[in-house]
Amino acid sequence: MTRNAPSEILRRWPGPLIATLAAIAATGLGTAAPATATTTVTHTTVTHTTASRASVTAAAAATQKHVYLRSALGNEPYVTTENGWSGSTGMHAKNVIRARAATPGPWEGYRIDYLGPSSGNAVHLWSDAAQAYVTAEFAWGTTSSGLDQRGTLHARPGQTSTGPWETFYLNQTGAHTFTLSVRDSGGKLWYVTAEQNYPGDEAGLLRARATKPGPWEQFTTGPGPQNLVGGDDYPAQWKSPAQDSFANVFGLNRECVSYVAWKIYENSGGTQVPGGRAAPSDWARYSVRVDPTSGSGAWSYAYNWGYAAASHHITVNHTPTPGSVAWWDRKGVWAAHGTGHVAYVTAVQKSGSAVTGFDIAEYNIEGRDGAYSTIHFTVSNGKLVRRAANTTPSGPMAGVDLSWVPIPDGFVHINGF
Repeated sequence: MTRNAPSEILRRWPGPLIATLAAIAATGLGTAAPATATTTVTHTTVTHTTASRASVTAAAAATQKHVYLRSALGNEPYVTTENGWSGSTGMHAKNVIRARAATPGPWEGYRIDYLGPSSGNAVHLWSDAAQAYVTAEFAWGTTSSGLDQRGTLHARPGQTSTGPWETFYLNQTGAHTFTLSVRDSGGKLWYVTAEQNYPGDEAGLLRARATKPGPWEQFTTGPGPQNLVGGDDYPAQWKSPAQDSFANVFGLNRECVSYVAWKIYENSGGTQVPGGRAAPSDWARYSVRVDPTSGSGAWSYAYNWGYAAASHHITVNHTPTPGSVAWWDRKGVWAAHGTGHVAYVTAVQKSGSAVTGFDIAEYNIEGRDGAYSTIHFTVSNGKLVRRAANTTPSGPMAGVDLSWVPIPDGFVHINGF
């Protein structure tokens, strides 16, 4: 299939992107300045710039963003979905929301769905642990001990639709802080509070109860959830047939793009396990279209992913983060067949704020029969100190020399990872 060259694609992109992406098309991402990087990985060096967390409202250009929510008070406790509680209503209901964790884990991951500027900065909050949207429970009353439960934030089990009580308004109050508010059935706006004075295991309960924001109503975010589903869990119905036996919206089976599209799907909240060759029915909610024969807007060959992402205002930079996509353009070792390559970043190692290494998982490295492999890149004192190391534990790629694999040309941050 004939594909447009990057320079041709750039002519159709919005004006602010053209200068940056023209440089990428001409020289490769390794020499273009990253848009929002905190730690920069280039072809030869890893350098650290001033650490920062991106403005949450700045992410509104993307449809979704995966984050850890945190209260901005004190040591900034992480916001937890109490998935281990068993009650059906009230403060001890299953999946009540509290700001209480010192470190993040599976119960602290959320997805922010941005509804766009025309909605007044409205968002929906999806709890990864509950697999449900967060609701402000305005129908709840007081406990027998007199604690007010009205407006408690709760990821109701099975709450997969949204209404007024699931629609929050996110407003930036500082460089890294914001408020969340929601309207009750009468249309009155209430700000979400982290209840610092509630006793025992009710401490930190999130409630929509304040009429104006103060210190208890300030929130911030941490990096996207690190509890990624890892390993070679590519669907069995796609893995068993020979490579390129069939295609679905994620592309040809056992190709790098198909594996990465699958990892994006399951780590962005998708839960369907394919029982056949078709992609999950809700793939469009969580992942990207790859196969150009399946419809418009396909990301297609791996080399095109960096350009396709930028055209959708998705961050492409030099900062590896767990859940991001490592991307190689069609040059160097991938120039011969012109397809490029993509892989999934499974882990990033740091010393303080400086990157010391990162790990990727992928399929079909340099056309090697659609097999799975893992690779580790090591950096030290700001420089690449070892070539790519094959860390594949077993299978046909175990022990194969992969030291020739270069540093990625960039990292694509789909769904905010």
